[in-house]
Amino acid sequence: MPNGPTHDLLTVASAAAATPLVISLPQMNALNYVCLMGAYLGSNYLFSNDLDLHSESYDRWGPLRFIWYPYQRVIHHRSWVSHGLVIGPLLRVVYFISMVYIILYGLFSILDWLGTTINKGGVLNAWGHALYSILADHPVETIYFMIGFVLSGALHSIADIISTALKRHL
Repeated sequence: MPNGPTHDLLTVASAAAATPLVISLPQMNALNYVCLMGAYLGSNYLFSNDLDLHSESYDRWGPLRFIWYPYQRVIHHRSWVSHGLVIGPLLRVVYFISMVYIILYGLFSILDWLGTTINKGGVLNAWGHALYSILADHPVETIYFMIGFVLSGALHSIADIISTALKRHL
């Protein structure tokens, strides 16, 4: 199985190699390109398939890596859930958004307990509405973002599959 730097190199090299093709796609403009390639690179560097174990991508989260601890306890490494070509990346996005919501809820609850007046439900509903509005108001950009995010996770899984197969046969 390739190590972290190898996955990083594969991601950057494939992004660079794909750029001429990507910029020639219909509806491609600067914003769509940034959404696609930003998600492609971000998926590898911050939302890697290897977040299910102590890895370089896990360490990149620094003091916020605690967010991924429950994920590591529930998801088994290289399972269809973590390394699935589509389900893995999408699950990590949903997991991350859910964890942010839970953390915000907890912080607001503590502030309420300390006597600070915060409309916890209103703030969290506004946050959810803002997230929904971004997705609904920018469907093309959202699609390019999700394509980039999923393709990067798929590249990771395919590299792992090829590397394992080569090690078995050589």
